[in-house]
Amino acid sequence: MSRPAEPAPLPPDFRDLASRIAHTRSDFGRVYDEVRAAVPTSDVPTTRPFIAVSVGATSDQIAFERALRQADEEGWFTQLGERLIHDGFFPDKSAAVTNLQAVISVALGFPDASVVEKGGLRARARLCRVEVAKNGNPEAVTGTGFLVGPSTVLTAFHVVASLVDDQASAPKPGSERQLRVRFDYATGRKVTAEYKVPESWLVASTPPHPAEIANGQGIAELVSPAGNVDLRGFLDYAVIVVAGSPGAERGYYDLERAAEPAAGTIHLFQHPMGVQQRQTIGTFTGFRDPPNKERIDHSANAVTGSSGGLLLDGNYALIGLHQGAHGEPVINTGISAIAIRESVRAAGANLLDSRYVQAFRVADDSRPILGRSKCQEWVRRTSHPLVRVKPFTASKGVSFTLEIMRACLPEDDHVITCVQVLELHSDAMKTAEMLLGRLGVPAADLPTEADVNSGRGTWLGELVEAFRTRVEKAHRDRTVWLVIDDLQKKEHTIPAGSVRDFLSEMYKQSSTFKNLRIVLLGMTDFPSGFPTGFVDDEDIMPPQTADIVSYVRLRLTDGGIDHSAAEVERFAKLIELTSGTDITSLSDYVADKVDRVLNTAIEALQ
Repeated sequence: MSRPAEPAPLPPDFRDLASRIAHTRSDFGRVYDEVRAAVPTSDVPTTRPFIAVSVGATSDQIAFERALRQADEEGWFTQLGERLIHDGFFPDKSAAVTNLQAVISVALGFPDASVVEKGGLRARARLCRVEVAKNGNPEAVTGTGFLVGPSTVLTAFHVVASLVDDQASAPKPGSERQLRVRFDYATGRKVTAEYKVPESWLVASTPPHPAEIANGQGIAELVSPAGNVDLRGFLDYAVIVVAGSPGAERGYYDLERAAEPAAGTIHLFQHPMGVQQRQTIGTFTGFRDPPNKERIDHSANAVTGSSGGLLLDGNYALIGLHQGAHGEPVINTGISAIAIRESVRAAGANLLDSRYVQAFRVADDSRPILGRSKCQEWVRRTSHPLVRVKPFTASKGVSFTLEIMRACLPEDDHVITCVQVLELHSDAMKTAEMLLGRLGVPAADLPTEADVNSGRGTWLGELVEAFRTRVEKAHRDRTVWLVIDDLQKKEHTIPAGSVRDFLSEMYKQSSTFKNLRIVLLGMTDFPSGFPTGFVDDEDIMPPQTADIVSYVRLRLTDGGIDHSAAEVERFAKLIELTSGTDITSLSDYVADKVDRVLNTAIEALQ
């Protein structure tokens, strides 16, 4: 249920205020012009003196009213009102002063404290430092970015320009090793969350205008363009995809809900000079090019490293991306989030790509998934035909791999079949027929050893080839996962007989598989001749505190509950101390008690 909109603050009653001023026109004019002269020209480029405003006024009250209105229109009524109160221009303090103080910063309004708290929590969680390495130094160039999807970060293009091929508008080869983003780099935080990027890390972008860029030592530096330059379309933004899903844990700013800035407060969250998170507050001072509204001018403090910073309005809604500064005197400027949204749409880019999103519940939502990020990595992106999952201790967590696979892989695109070691027949032919039957593939007329009549090795080679081609034909548009479980159990070893040679031949021919993956659960030692170059390896480790933190954050964010990282870390430590670190005990405790608490909190918001 949506919350009703906050009522707009009432404008000042200038006529009533003017009637209560008990000083002379000359005294008022002196104060008016003194305050006017102190207003920074970067905030208000042009103002009119009192003599010009009051010319022709037939009474002091009319002159005062005109002046108060003029100061409000020019954006410095707050400063004037504070000075008038301080200098005692309102002897009737019970009415006039109270009235003026109530509306003295009408543009700032009266923010709801809960909006301020939630807005700050979101911004701090979603802000990141963008780090571009140069000559092996990971902090050579730093900018700021923020989440705009589960795995996507928005920053200024000039921050990463040195890593982009100008001709191809694509990342330079090897640039993924020079780029990373870091979350939670803030005062009081001992541990930061660092994410690397894949080879194809650039999702969408447009560069700044060439007149805005000065290249120094291979690094793009933003400068104020000389002369009258048409900046339309040069939005200076880049959307980066990271190898992970920080947005699923922290939430993200949806460009589809971006707001147009209006008169009032602006919040700029940033990493100035690469330091820990900073927030500065200013005001929206207008559009740099009003007809197209692509560039936002503002008065929030910013320096080098602030590029790509998060611009929010007084209600903490996304309005833009901080870019830099321009003009003389200097005016800070940003790129409209609405303009970036339209550019992203035109490029057909998907900011909500879920390929890196962490699954945190099993498919039927009955149990949590704690840790196992390595498992989810190979499940979604393995290029190898073989996967080995090795237990850390005993056999705990090995069979649960199957549940993780089902949670990550949609049925429309994947076929998952699991067989236990004890189900394998000692005879290769009977095992092949059983496996094909489980996969829904015809098993009739497979080549027999008698048919081949060239020795067991040749026959097994042809049997595996027939197995492979039938699977490919039956599931042409799907990936087939054949899972063999319980390989770690000594009481259930692979039976002696031709089945062992059949499986060995399957492993050897795996490099020719087009859509077949074999997952070996519990295999501790590779058999002789095993093609280790074609295998993904996962050693199951007990869940760590970070895994519990990740799970709780995923649940809270999915349920729409804003939270602080420190709060979740304390909760996770309590869970760990209460349940113990044994994977089974921890999983049961989270499923039984922790989820009950989280569900109650989430349901309260519905």
